[in-house]
Amino acid sequence: ARWEGYLPARATLAVTVTSGDEVPLAEEAMFAVLKELGFSVVEGSLRIQSLPAATRWYFVAEADRARAGAVLPEVARRLRACVGVQGVEIAHARN
Repeated sequence: ARWEGYLPARATLAVTVTSGDEVPLAEEAMFAVLKELGFSVVEGSLRIQSLPAATRWYFVAEADRARAGAVLPEVARRLRACVGVQGVEIAHARN
């Protein structure tokens, strides 16, 4: 526990974005929104699941600076407003 104070403490989020098949996700817009909110998608964390009537994207987003980044409801609201997004799930992830 004593060493945790020396480790970088960046907010890290586990994100799931669901889209329907009729409108594709605007990937660049989604990632730009995260950047505006102070987050970057962690390289190698993207996983895409194709379902019969939907597509789900799973990824980890990390705050660009320690103790930075928007709060969960704001991230969810802004991602939900992106073209093609039907649903968003976000949870804190340990880094």
